[in-house]
Amino acid sequence: MINQDLIKAKSIFYGINNNDFVVGFCGRLVKDKGIIELVEAFEKLKEKHPEKHIKLLVIGQPEIRDALPSKTITYLKESKDVIFTGHIPFNEIQMYYMLMDVLVLPTHRDGLGMVAIEASAMEKPIIVSDYTGCAETIEENVTGLYIDKTPQSIVKAVEKCFDDDYAKQIGRHGRQFVCDNFEHTQVRKHVLNLLNSL
Repeated sequence: MINQDLIKAKSIFYGINNNDFVVGFCGRLVKDKGIIELVEAFEKLKEKHPEKHIKLLVIGQPEIRDALPSKTITYLKESKDVIFTGHIPFNEIQMYYMLMDVLVLPTHRDGLGMVAIEASAMEKPIIVSDYTGCAETIEENVTGLYIDKTPQSIVKAVEKCFDDDYAKQIGRHGRQFVCDNFEHTQVRKHVLNLLNSL
């Protein structure tokens, strides 16, 4: 059970108001995760929709390999509309998903996209790249939306999630999809079948 008082405290600490729309990202902060494209999309969204009070919540730590440009890191750390948390312990991550209105994972490649599965389990609408492992984490237009990694496609997908009823429906279907396909008893069954077939 998530402590709602803790969620409220996090919102206050990070300056998130009830009328803010929070776009979230969680993952390694490298070029390959699509951070550069996400930042560009975020700027476009703010310009197009100033009335939405859009904020970008970025969870993760910059890495040396495939490092982001210094100007991107500076933007994440200094922009007044970006909440840059750095590393968050795994046992606290669910509280940060609860602060998001939508999670965006514009990765250029991924093994599976566990972040998308975790956020879906929290009934958050998910926007992911239609590439490799990420593609398997949603059902298009049912539990989430595909993007083609461009800032323009990110903008269009986020705009769809401005519709609160649509976003909540996607979130509910997403949680059911995760329970049906990624719940540990389901995964164990598939792993056992694989092992028995070897």
